Amino acid sequence: MSNKTTQHKLIAVLLAVLAFPLVVAAMMAALFFPVIMVAGPHSDLLPGFAQSIVVTVVWLAIIIVPAWISLKVYRWVLGRLGDNGVSS
Repeated sequence: MSNKTTQHKLIAVLLAVLAFPLVVAAMMAALFFPVIMVAGPHSDLLPGFAQSIVVTVVWLAIIIVPAWISLKVYRWVLGRLGDNGVSS
């Protein structure tokens, strides 16, 4: 593995790590009020068991979607830097 490839992978990892908390913050800001209104503790829109399902699905989304986007950022950066993962 060349030094250039190592640098490209380091840059890709750093940008992917930076993308994760940014996407988490954006998703939490976007989903906070809708979830509180639909499944909040003082909401009567859903029965009790459905509220816990909604909250669980949202928490999973807050973890899975940023991880998926971080992986996309990692692959995109490697592609833009011309490193296709094959060492010469």
